[in-house]
Amino acid sequence: TTAIETMVAQESGVPAMSGGANSTLEGSTCRMKMLNVTLQCANETGASQDDVDIAMRMEIPSSEPGKCMTKCLLKSRGMMSPEGTFALNTTVEFLTNAHGNESLRAEFQKLADYCYDKIKIQPIANLDTCQLAYDIATCTEEYHKTLFLRNPAKSPPVNIVAAP
Repeated sequence: TTAIETMVAQESGVPAMSGGANSTLEGSTCRMKMLNVTLQCANETGASQDDVDIAMRMEIPSSEPGKCMTKCLLKSRGMMSPEGTFALNTTVEFLTNAHGNESLRAEFQKLADYCYDKIKIQPIANLDTCQLAYDIATCTEEYHKTLFLRNPAKSPPVNIVAAP
């Protein structure tokens, strides 16, 4: 199971780290759900096929429409509030559930606190913007990578942009 499939599996009720006989089928189904949500956000924001392809490669698109697609995806997960602010507690909950590992909750709280502190210094004009969503996604992704470099055996990294 890939990291993307792990995230999508969590949201669809499939065990996060499945590896049984149906894992390929589950992974295909999960990947299709992820693609559908990503395409829906792309259509809502005018993001290009390149932006979708970037997200599907577990990367964060940097074009303006791609940043807006990121905002749509983060809001769909509750990682951005309806008002467009970084949702700390929901982010911790989302990542903990996506990994299916309650023992990582404290690490994800550190991640959320770190990114919140980094993001809160932005001007109020940045609230509910595509740039803020991009900043949330890149901060979370960068910290997430360092977390699993320090503890590689715990769990594979999860991209918050590429999974619905």
